[in-house]
Amino acid sequence: MKRIFSILAAVVVLLTCMSRETYAQTGASCADAIYVESEYTGTFAAGEYWFMAMTSALPMTIRCYPTNQGAQAPEIMVDFTCTYEDGLPVYDDPKVKKMIEHAADYGLTVPMTYKLNASIDDNGRIYYSYTFSKNYRNMLYHQGVTYAIPAFVRLKVYSNATTEIVSESVNTRCRDYVNQLGMNTTLLFSPDDSVNTYVWPVGEWIKHKYEITWTGKSDNSSLLFITSKDCEFDRFSGKVRDRYFLPAVDEMHELKMTPEASSDLVEELFQTELYVRMYATTEGYLKIATYEDKDNLTDYVVGGVAAVVDNEQMTITATLPVGTDRNEAIKKAKYRPTETHDGQVVQYDANYLELYFGKLTYDLSGIVVAEKAGNTDASLKSISVNGIALPDFSPAVLSYVDIEVQGDQLPEVTAVARKSTSTVEVKQATAVPGTATITITAEAGNTQVYTVSFIRQRSRDNTLSALYVDGKLVEGFQRDNYHYRMQVMSLPTITATLNDPKATMVIDQPKRVPGFGQVIVTAESGQVEVYTVNFVLDPAVKQCSNTVEQMNASQTYTLNAGNTIMRVPVSEWGGKNAVFTWTGQQDLDIDVMSTCLNEDGVTFANLDVTMHKGESVRHCYLSTTQTLTWRRQGIDGYVYLLFKPKETAEVSIAPFAPTCYTRSTLIDLPSQNQLPANGFNITYSFYLPEWQKKDVKITWTGASTLELFIADTCDFLLQQTNTHLLAEGYKVLSPGQSFVITQGVAQGWLQRVGDMAYMRVLNGAQGTLSFTIEKDYSGGTPPVDTKEHKLTLLSSPADAGTFKAAVSGEELSAGDGTGVFSFEENKTVSFSAVANEHYTFRSWADGNAQNPRTVNMNTDKEYTALFVVNKYTLTVTCNQQQGRVSGSGRYNYLTEVPVEARANRGYRFSSWSDGSTDNPHTITIEGDTEIEALFVVDDTAVDDLSNDPAATDRPRKVVRDNQLLILMPDGTVMNMLGERVQ
Repeated sequence: MKRIFSILAAVVVLLTCMSRETYAQTGASCADAIYVESEYTGTFAAGEYWFMAMTSALPMTIRCYPTNQGAQAPEIMVDFTCTYEDGLPVYDDPKVKKMIEHAADYGLTVPMTYKLNASIDDNGRIYYSYTFSKNYRNMLYHQGVTYAIPAFVRLKVYSNATTEIVSESVNTRCRDYVNQLGMNTTLLFSPDDSVNTYVWPVGEWIKHKYEITWTGKSDNSSLLFITSKDCEFDRFSGKVRDRYFLPAVDEMHELKMTPEASSDLVEELFQTELYVRMYATTEGYLKIATYEDKDNLTDYVVGGVAAVVDNEQMTITATLPVGTDRNEAIKKAKYRPTETHDGQVVQYDANYLELYFGKLTYDLSGIVVAEKAGNTDASLKSISVNGIALPDFSPAVLSYVDIEVQGDQLPEVTAVARKSTSTVEVKQATAVPGTATITITAEAGNTQVYTVSFIRQRSRDNTLSALYVDGKLVEGFQRDNYHYRMQVMSLPTITATLNDPKATMVIDQPKRVPGFGQVIVTAESGQVEVYTVNFVLDPAVKQCSNTVEQMNASQTYTLNAGNTIMRVPVSEWGGKNAVFTWTGQQDLDIDVMSTCLNEDGVTFANLDVTMHKGESVRHCYLSTTQTLTWRRQGIDGYVYLLFKPKETAEVSIAPFAPTCYTRSTLIDLPSQNQLPANGFNITYSFYLPEWQKKDVKITWTGASTLELFIADTCDFLLQQTNTHLLAEGYKVLSPGQSFVITQGVAQGWLQRVGDMAYMRVLNGAQGTLSFTIEKDYSGGTPPVDTKEHKLTLLSSPADAGTFKAAVSGEELSAGDGTGVFSFEENKTVSFSAVANEHYTFRSWADGNAQNPRTVNMNTDKEYTALFVVNKYTLTVTCNQQQGRVSGSGRYNYLTEVPVEARANRGYRFSSWSDGSTDNPHTITIEGDTEIEALFVVDDTAVDDLSNDPAATDRPRKVVRDNQLLILMPDGTVMNMLGERVQ
């Protein structure tokens, strides 16, 4: 498994698991697992789906809301790999493999499979959930996996369901709030920037040795560098974890971090990131940079021979001269570096087969003594390309890659052996890209091969040709100036252009003001340069803000015609539900601005406080998603509201709890509504007073069927039997099909639920749901009495048949034993009974045998269809010379009939033709049936009358049914009186 060092900030997945073939199959296998970073929404057929998140997102909860209350509970499986061989997981990372081996120490088994636990939410909905606590992350860290790795989640659902996966980690809450400190970058920092919080991605830098350096612009400058596990803290907060004082002039100005220190820090915190605040006395530069990590051996000379050190395979190989004491030579070997960065030196095992250097172990079994006399050193002293020595050459390194050459001329490689008695043979590269090989043969005959791989020279240009903020070129921009400071009035956006099209860049936008943004430019050759822009608030914003009145929750404010600016604190409203109320007779327009200066670019949202259907006062409802943007846009801690009233009235802002009304999308009459595929989690609403005295025709135009549910609430299971469904509130529509909600039905809805009814749908493909007024009985036309009557059709027996009814050419079906239909008074209705398999319609209970039959719906009517069960023929046969049977006849469907066989003399019963050996044998009648009894000869005692057992052409006496009989050669059977009995 590859290590992935990106940190998952939030996992909020909303996916819909559906049971139709038309639904998406994304993530159907482990190999195409969906990576979830912040928020993901999708729809899926019933089955298995894979998702991938980072372990830094723990703790995490998964919830699944089924539409079928009786469905089997969903299942989840969690693993730390997406690679399987012969059904077994493969863990490439040795630390992850070690963690898996110790999972039982934490009460866990990997892969981890769970059935979700059933619960009921506040709305009475059944859901299934499971929470992965921090214990899983602790298991990782305690076993040395101190970086974020992928966790693969397989979700298996058995019915339609809405599923949410929610991360509760600190990083989920903080990721959109702070900028990340970057490795190998320099940040221009001033005392004004001390209001900022930064994320320090310790887990991403855990393999590096790096230092954080403060360089102030004066000798008495210093920086206080403090850390916390949470992004919301200040220098006096109890959340502060560590404090580092960095003066500008002595060696204390550097905070040095080793891989061990980073690893210990992450393991202690059980999270891969820290949050940083800094307080500077003067302006200066904060630099974060790696420096050489000397843990690995780079040279190893043993017995005068330069050994080959392979830091990938962790081996050291060499051939020593004949007669060398191997162990003594290894004991006296010379190597670089002489110690690790934390002071550890080389040690050996007792047999000198392993070398220990810090936490590294090298295999020395490849160091052998030659069998042939002579020099054994097959190493080089130097390699040159076109006469210039490779600057990073080492005799212990055999492979050199990406050596750049200019122009079209092929490179010429030369090499010098360390020992004059060794011979060197060079095979030049014939093209670029290409590889040259150098073979060294020692006097003793052992050889060694060096390779040099060439590529064309790559560009080292990692500069920008232009840097823009909000589309305007940064004042004073120069390619070699990497630090800028700007005053802004709103959250800025950085763009840039590269000086070299072969380079690449990544832009890290500012998350807030004050704050910073960066453009990270990587040259074709890999060199990195970082442009940083620090943003501070324009002083005019603070001056303006102090003159603006603040709106408090649930307090009423009087506005006069004209423009008025007020402010609301982001900390109070960001990420919460809010509602504006306006008492005016006309709609109220509101511009939501980053500052109170009302200049270009500061307006980021427009609101309309209007009269909603069913309300008597104008409102504007804002969801948590809408107010979340206030956190970023409110750069000074506030957002500013520019009210544009056309009259004098009162306005207020207040929190509110979402209801079905505020969570639904209103459907007008008439209208055409575009429905997304599989959007069953969307709720639509109807304002029923508009439906009065109207027949409303609903038409579906789409590539799939559509199941339509209309209920008295927005929270209900999508089932035909749901008690929340209204009369005529469930329909299945084929493409192009329609049905009519009559004024009588709509009147019944209004009486039951009040002004609002709610609709949800199941559809496999996108399409249009149209609402048109079929008839309007309002206005100058007297209302028509559209009283309805019910036609109830019953089946006897209850499961013997189904029913169909038709009026005005539109056929309706009821697929169970009870069909209830509603029709307008005096409608002529044709209805019929349809017998189920194995039944036959006989007549209606009132004696009428017409089917279909027609009635006038002048009152509620009920009819019972009488069905008779079908009869089937049972035929029982046998060889009548051998026996006799009983049981043949005609019987009702599912009757259990015993059949029996009796053998004649000289025979016995063997079995039935269906394989049964029971006698008597019970047959269940499911249709016309034939069965045969099988007999065999019963020769229980045989004597030859001639006293010759070998004779077959002479009479024999036999005993059958306890009688002594004579069996003739021709098969005739005689009794002792000479009478033929068979």
